[in-house]
Amino acid sequence: MNQATDTGSAPEASTGATPAPSAEAKPRTSILLVDDQPARLLTYEAVLSGMDVDCVRALSGREALKHLLSREFALILLDVNMPDMDGFETARVIREHPRWERTPIIFVTGMNVSELDQLKGYEVGAIDYISVPVVPEILRTKVSVLVELHQRRRHLEALNNSLTQARSELEARHANAIAERDAQLHAVFEHPTEMFVVLQAVRDPCGTIVDFQYRDANTNSLELLGYTRNQLLGCLLTEIFDPEQASRAIAQGAQVLQTRRVLRYEGQHGEKDFYITLFPMGPDCVVSSGTNITERKRAEAALRHSEARQRALLDHAPVGVAHHSLDGKFEYVNRAFCKLTGYSPEELYTKCWQDLTHPEDITRDRVLAQQVVAGKLDDYTVETRYIRKDGSIVWVSLFGNFVADDQGRAVQGLAVAIDITDQINSQRLLRESEACLRDANARKDEFLAMLSHELRNPAAAIGNAAQALSRLAVNREKEQSLIGIVERQIGQLGHLLDDLLDVSRITQGRIEINRERVALQSCIDVALETTQPLVQEKKHRLTLSMCPEPLWVDADKVRLAQCIANLVTNAVKYTDPGGEINVRTMTENGAAVVSITDNGIGMPAELIPRAFELFEQGERGLDRSQGGLGIGLAVCRMLMEMQGGTVTGSSPGMGHGSTFTLRMPLANETHDTPTDESADDGGPARVMIVDDNRDAADSLALLLQLEQHATLTAYSGSDALEQAARFNPQFVLLDIGLPEMDGYEVARRLKAIVPQARLIAVTGYGLAGDKQRSADSGFEAHLVKPVSLTAIQTTFATLTG
Repeated sequence: MNQATDTGSAPEASTGATPAPSAEAKPRTSILLVDDQPARLLTYEAVLSGMDVDCVRALSGREALKHLLSREFALILLDVNMPDMDGFETARVIREHPRWERTPIIFVTGMNVSELDQLKGYEVGAIDYISVPVVPEILRTKVSVLVELHQRRRHLEALNNSLTQARSELEARHANAIAERDAQLHAVFEHPTEMFVVLQAVRDPCGTIVDFQYRDANTNSLELLGYTRNQLLGCLLTEIFDPEQASRAIAQGAQVLQTRRVLRYEGQHGEKDFYITLFPMGPDCVVSSGTNITERKRAEAALRHSEARQRALLDHAPVGVAHHSLDGKFEYVNRAFCKLTGYSPEELYTKCWQDLTHPEDITRDRVLAQQVVAGKLDDYTVETRYIRKDGSIVWVSLFGNFVADDQGRAVQGLAVAIDITDQINSQRLLRESEACLRDANARKDEFLAMLSHELRNPAAAIGNAAQALSRLAVNREKEQSLIGIVERQIGQLGHLLDDLLDVSRITQGRIEINRERVALQSCIDVALETTQPLVQEKKHRLTLSMCPEPLWVDADKVRLAQCIANLVTNAVKYTDPGGEINVRTMTENGAAVVSITDNGIGMPAELIPRAFELFEQGERGLDRSQGGLGIGLAVCRMLMEMQGGTVTGSSPGMGHGSTFTLRMPLANETHDTPTDESADDGGPARVMIVDDNRDAADSLALLLQLEQHATLTAYSGSDALEQAARFNPQFVLLDIGLPEMDGYEVARRLKAIVPQARLIAVTGYGLAGDKQRSADSGFEAHLVKPVSLTAIQTTFATLTG
């Protein structure tokens, strides 16, 4: 479809619809239609409607010129007879303009055109005439030919422009390449460190090379030779160098020209060393390039000296040093390594490190080496074994690493071996000694536990007898005094046994701390009740300074009371009869504080830091023996730390008394539930006593009989099992450590015979594990010897309550 455009006074008209051009569509060819009669313009457009052209209408010559100023046209259909400016005048103006001079013009006329008119039209630029009425086929044919010519011309012009531009670009690139190559050649020639000279052969009439002449030289060469460019160029080698040097250089240059091969060698000029390369350039020229290697030569010399020093250092190092290939073959060993292994260097150079390593260590050492090669480890140190030439084993501390190349790849192994055989033997002896000490310590603990158990049996018998005698001699003051001594000493013996067991339990980590929220006052009351007989015996004056408000702590009531009792007992022992002891409570920095102060013998300054160590006591004089094992304060410190508290001691000096202070973090206040402290034994009961210690069994039976209990005594487990059904006991006081059949087994069998009997363990074994085992065996209570009658009566009341 073609499109016609009229910018004149007539309304714009079009012969058909034109689709919207795509973004990539080529611009359509334009045809300018010029006629003062709009009807003719419409006719032209109708004729050309089937061609892919844009028809632009103009109603006058002036209007046509305006269109020509704004766009290009492939063809102009121009009416000859137009008012104002006719077709000839319009064509003449168009041809005179350089942009439009090649635009084809076809005149259209309705009159007969004479040959003179045709000649006039051709003179002003027309290429053809069309008469009106227009024959459509003729018009379309002529237009199509001219449009195609226009399009081809435009295509050729575009190609020509492209070729011109491409040629310009190629020429520019070629010029740039030549300039860049020249710049590169110049840059290479004027290398910042290299020296270049171009020498041209000088031949005699026979063609033999007799000299070389300088044709060019770079700045470095000029500076080295001490000439300017104008001075050097044209000079001969024989004019610059001495005869020997010149003769050698001429021979070398001639060799290069004859063989056409590169020649490389090292030479000197003055005090500088050079690496020189000669190569041919054309038939008569030689290029000599020289690299200053003075610093490299010095570095190589320094490296040789350094390697010699390092080799001397390695050879005489006190530790073994070896280098080996990646497959393990030795490449260097020093004297110490040879001495370590018993081999000579020559023998080792035929072996691998795997040949020396103990078979049990090879796999581990190989894995470590592979991890270093793989970059997983920087290096490694391991204790390994070497087998010496004589077959003996030597232990070494082996440091392993690898030397890497510039790409970081391992190329050589490095091993540093230090003989640690004596150290290994010492460690083995130390481990054996430690094992012996642990074994001895375990036997000591077992001995203490057995000693405590064995001592409790006679102590229990003596204690029972003393309690029985106390009841038999109610109104005998002298006998009661003696009985009191026995009871107190039995109590003291029990405390000593408890301390021994506590030390054993604490050191083995077998003691149990059952922390609960307790009132500090209740722990003090228990401690003072425990120590009251000792205080009265030595006639001390005990005063209390209690905090007005109740103090609550998270602690094991029994163990905290034990700690306070230990400190009060310590004050009683180391204070002369009739002394002063003060127990005071207070709060300080969020902690409950108990201080026990006495006016006794005090402590020297050097003893205070050691006062809480095991078996540590002050010096004893023959006139001042206080007794004890020196473990009470140590037990106190251990128990306090296990409960989160502390204990400290201080003294102004000998003869000025001591102060021991307990600290426990305060807990939130709570209230005790009132308990009935009175023990109701529930009246007489039937009690079976089973103990292989006859004295302990008989004395306990007598004591219970005095309290109106019916008793039956059995001295072995089998006797107890035989008599149990006939006696039908309510309570069974059963020793654990029986011969032949222990108390646990007896308890299990008794439960089957007399299931209603309440089993109570009365034993010298008092560890937490012993109590748990007795409970698992059917015991309902666990009492540790020596046992007081009150404790037994209280247990009876608890089990029957």
